[in-house]
Amino acid sequence: MTEFKPDGTLLENPADGAPIRGRYSLQGGSLKVQLDGMAEELAFTVRIKSDQLELTNGEGHTTPYTRV
Repeated sequence: MTEFKPDGTLLENPADGAPIRGRYSLQGGSLKVQLDGMAEELAFTVRIKSDQLELTNGEGHTTPYTRV
């Protein structure tokens, strides 16, 4: 599960590992993510439909997220 918090931080709790923390910013249709311990910033194209968030990386792979 990935949690995007209102203060610009995020927390990802993978099923098979330790929590991953980071920061994010949303500008227009672009989401930028900086994970703790990673030098490279990640960038995604964003599409929001109702309670569904779709993130598409630079290689065209789309990951859907549902608001809980």
